[in-house]
Amino acid sequence: MKKAIKLSGAAALAAIMVFFAATCSNDPGEDGESPYKGEKLVVVNEQVWDHALDAHGPTNAYVPSSRSGDLFINDQKGNSLGTGTITGGKLSFTLNEPENKYKIDDEAAFGKAFHEYWDNVTVVEPAVDTIEGNDVRMMFLHEDEGENDLFFKEKIVGDRNISVALETIIFIYVNENCRIKGDAKHNVSVPGTGIFSSEDIDLRLKKGWNMASRKMLYGTEQEGINIISMKMKNLVDFKWALWVEHPL
Repeated sequence: MKKAIKLSGAAALAAIMVFFAATCSNDPGEDGESPYKGEKLVVVNEQVWDHALDAHGPTNAYVPSSRSGDLFINDQKGNSLGTGTITGGKLSFTLNEPENKYKIDDEAAFGKAFHEYWDNVTVVEPAVDTIEGNDVRMMFLHEDEGENDLFFKEKIVGDRNISVALETIIFIYVNENCRIKGDAKHNVSVPGTGIFSSEDIDLRLKKGWNMASRKMLYGTEQEGINIISMKMKNLVDFKWALWVEHPL
């Protein structure tokens, strides 16, 4: 029998909101892992985590996982970007240059990364329209029992101004150094989560694999404001975390 804790997205966020109502923690500084990974994104024997149901704050929101299985990584269009393994709770995989690359304004290719949450997403530098790329849409663990669980690199944070913030990493590949901008979009419905408004984005990406941090801020009961933002930043205290049971 599995000992791993399985949460749906809504149940996990409900548990998070409960402990943040009593405990707040400020987002740490900017020192940490670089968001630029180069032509290859390589992960070797990194710890995997499960969400803790009895968490009382960010310091114990996760528990080390000991699960094992095959990891599958797909893009927005369902094409495979690579595979990996989790063995005894340790993750390893390599993402090379994607075989399929798309224009940034292709909503079918970059919908979940950009166009669902921002308007007028365009490459503003360089001026020549030669930028193509791809991004990771889904990572999931397939175990011997036949279950498939979504998998993210994430962090839970909070402060006195917000109830909770969930940051997840968006893995983006581009074939040239570029700058991508997008305008705020309002009243975006995120199923099982709520209604959000986004903030403008201005991302400077380097040729190869980049990791952008997308933060979903859940408003206080008084304000009721949820905000989505995304930026390039050094990664501090992000964890590879298993999420919902996914019937594929």
